Amino acid sequence: QVKLSGAVITWDGRLAGDSSAVAEPIVQSWSVAGMRGGLATGSLTLSPSRSQPMAGSLKVDGKNDLAKALRASPTRFAGPSFRGGAGKVTFGR
Repeated sequence: QVKLSGAVITWDGRLAGDSSAVAEPIVQSWSVAGMRGGLATGSLTLSPSRSQPMAGSLKVDGKNDLAKALRASPTRFAGPSFRGGAGKVTFGR
């Protein structure tokens, strides 16, 4: 369970199946219009050593903007679980 700015995100589930080695890093990048013009960017790189599927449900409670945005999202997916390795988050403008 994670509480953030009035939103409560609850994972009700378990790890499922066997873990396996991760062959390649997981890389995600994004960009959004900045509040004062310009462009804000970010990237996430994960290099875990192991991955394991998850089974269960993700529940969102709260009345703030974050909770409303998460509930309005058509997809709320959690998983897989990663272990070991390293990760890096980068933000830019």
